[in-house]
Amino acid sequence: MKEKTRCFYGTIHPERATNEWQRKNALPARYDTATPAEQAKMREYYNVTDDECEEMRKIYAAFPPHLAVTKSCWLSPGEWLVVGWTKEQDEAVREAIWLLEQLGGAYEGYREKFLEDWAKEQYDPWSCWTIPDCLMEIEGEMIPEATPGGTAGRTTRRAAAVRQGRNGGQKPCCKK
Repeated sequence: MKEKTRCFYGTIHPERATNEWQRKNALPARYDTATPAEQAKMREYYNVTDDECEEMRKIYAAFPPHLAVTKSCWLSPGEWLVVGWTKEQDEAVREAIWLLEQLGGAYEGYREKFLEDWAKEQYDPWSCWTIPDCLMEIEGEMIPEATPGGTAGRTTRRAAAVRQGRNGGQKPCCKK
């Protein structure tokens, strides 16, 4: 039986994205098994500057707190996908995702098309933007409410409901 996708809510902590961590994170997985000469070439090729590290921290900081997230099991098991946010958070999330798009996404340099697709809820990044595990603080799990007849209804976050949406046209993970 397939396990149901579990959704959580949490906050991204950009201060955890230190320059040292970002430089190490940029290296390919095979770095640890490479020869010292190969490692030196990889460090040179995948070099991340201090300015690039600061830019990434600014992008992480642009995301508002308390976002709906789920583990990215199939893509990168140690990372999170942002899958929902409140209506009040929409503008901040849109701007943070726009900044990510400028790193080589589907909308790189196409602000008007990005805004048009976002407004029509047709934003399609062509891939998933993930948040590394070490930058995410999980604050709780989103639990489906019981509804008459025993089926799961809308998903709640303790006191306030989190609006699911703007996730590349896919159905929200926490709704049936």
